[in-house]
Amino acid sequence: MIQIEIVGSDKVIAWLGSLNERVKAEVAQQMRLDAYDLQTYIVTQKLAGQVLRRRSGNLAAAVGYRVEEQANGVIGIVAVSKETIPYAGIHEYGGTIKHPGGTAYMVTASGSLFIANANPISQSLPRTRAHAIPMPARSYMRSALADRRDIIVAHIKEAVQRGLAK
Repeated sequence: MIQIEIVGSDKVIAWLGSLNERVKAEVAQQMRLDAYDLQTYIVTQKLAGQVLRRRSGNLAAAVGYRVEEQANGVIGIVAVSKETIPYAGIHEYGGTIKHPGGTAYMVTASGSLFIANANPISQSLPRTRAHAIPMPARSYMRSALADRRDIIVAHIKEAVQRGLAK
């Protein structure tokens, strides 16, 4: 008969259980740094001329990030609320605007000039008909993630190694 006794098994089991929490904590910390870095990259590069030119700054101001720790992992989210900035999605993915028409315009030597309907001169001008306005995709979020993907993956691998080494 063979009898095996493991001395300190409760410590080994506790250590193995703590690995997951230590790794998760390291990954969460790294994810916060990388999510902030990605948000900064989108605002300072993609929305400052690389993809879109800033006009009002509303879209750039609405780009936010958060990190969610869940039971089985960590999720980093960089996003724009479509309730806050309804045109964010059409810039990212493209689409078609269904314009209802009715905008006053005048034709000049250099092209059409649209006149605000509140302007008194608009009362005597022709109006546009209902029409579709195609909007091409101008990805500022997905392209930023693609640009930063290798760096983020490397950082997460390093965070896992740090968590295992503790």
